[in-house]
Parts: sequence; structure tokens; C-alpha cells
Amino acid sequence: MLIDLKKVCELMGVEFVVMGGSALGAIRHSGFIPWDDDVDVAMTRQAWSIFCDNFENSDLVEKYELDVIGFRDCDPKFVLPKLCLKDSTYVQLEEIGFPNHNNIYLDIFIIDNVSDNPVIRALDIFVSDNIRFISNSVGTYIYPNKYMNQVMSSTWKTCVFYYIRLLQGCICSIIPHKKWCEWFHLYVSRHNNKMTKLTTVAMGLKRYKGETLEHEIWFPYSKGVFEGIAINLPHNVDKYLTCIYGDYMKLPPIEEREVHPIVKLKFPVE
Repeated sequence: MLIDLKKVCELMGVEFVVMGGSALGAIRHSGFIPWDDDVDVAMTRQAWSIFCDNFENSDLVEKYELDVIGFRDCDPKFVLPKLCLKDSTYVQLEEIGFPNHNNIYLDIFIIDNVSDNPVIRALDIFVSDNIRFISNSVGTYIYPNKYMNQVMSSTWKTCVFYYIRLLQGCICSIIPHKKWCEWFHLYVSRHNNKMTKLTTVAMGLKRYKGETLEHEIWFPYSKGVFEGIAINLPHNVDKYLTCIYGDYMKLPPIEEREVHPIVKLKFPVE
């Protein structure tokens, strides 16, 4: 999937960068982290717009679909765009209730500008994180999952959190789930019409504030290798990985290694 994406993006004149766990894997393992199974890439909002505008006319459309607001009549799983491999099956425990795009996927994060004004920045952190949380809550409510009910009932803390999420999802579901996803992208992209010192990946693991980094950490991209594939990495990849993971060259203990609880997996027949 990474090779296919790279070929088409080169034809479109679009650049993307390997980020998150995939950037960590590229530096520490020259590819996949041994206990990881997905690929994380990122594009600027401008590059993402070009990619979406040209997707339907590209070679990708034969094998792939997009799970993102604005693609056909898609009600996406989350605010994070995904490139989904047709005729495959990949379902994680928390996604059992979702009816669409249960495929092997590649995550495409979007890099947005952040306001240089600290007051506006604080407001953006609060609003974007809450829209994202509401979107996830509505998705949890409208696509129920009996297995997650069991998992989240294991401790009183997770149980309280889960039922608060369901209650919020119930209340906010008067507005369609995909409308919340649309509002999220409209809000976090507000500052892209001007150059700023800071950027963020608002749909990232550490959310708006935790993913806020100086522009110079990302750009211009540096070069690296992932599983033998030439890829782009953040310009200052050491500072990027340190900001996101701390002492990133140190292997975490087994009990802290993030894995995806996969319940269904099928590769397409070639």
C-alpha cells in the first residue's frame, strides 16, 4: 500500500511524510516496529486537498477507497482519513460495530498550521479536542459494540468513562456523525491561509496540543528508508521523535507495547 501510494503521489506532484510509529520504526528498526502492523503517513492540508481532488482519476481507485468525510457519501469511522484496501478485511475490537470500510488500511494524517497567538491556540486546543471526542462518542453510540461493553466494564473507571461517552454520543447524535467529522476538519484547518511558526496533527495520538511542533521540525522533509522503500521523514526526525516518544531508541517493556486487538483479518485474493 505504501508503494502504491508513493507511485501515485509522485504522479500527482504530492509529497507525504512517514510519521508516528512508522517514523520511529524507520529510524529504530529500518521498517515496521516488530509488534506493530500499520503504516502512518502525513500530508500538509494543501497536499491532501490535491490528493483528494485527483484520487478518483488515479490508478489507486481500482484497488482502494478513502474512509474520510467528503469521499462519495462516506460516513467515516473517525476524523482520521484512511486509505482502505478493497476486498480485504481488517476489524479491530473497538470497530466491530462499524458497517463500512472494515478493510486493511493506511492512515493519512493531515498537518495543519497553528495560530501564533497563545490565546487563540488555547481555544483551538479546547474546541478541536472536544469536537473530536464528540465525534468518537457519536460513532460509539450509533454503532453499538457488545464486546466493547464487556471490555470497558472491567474496572469502575473505564465503565464510568464509557457510559459518559455513550451518554454524550446519545445527546449529540441529533447531529449526524459525519457532520461532526466535517466540522472538525473545517475548524483545525482555519489557519492554513497564512504562514505560522507552529503546526499540529490534530487527529494524532497526542491530540492538538501534544502534536503541536515547530514548522522547522517537519519541513523541508529529510530522506529515509522504510522496509527498503525510500520515504520522506520529518526534517529534524530526532527532535520529532523525542517530542512524541521521549527516549525513542529505548525499547518499551512488553506490557507497554501498543498492539491492535484484531478480531477479523482477510487479505485480498491476487
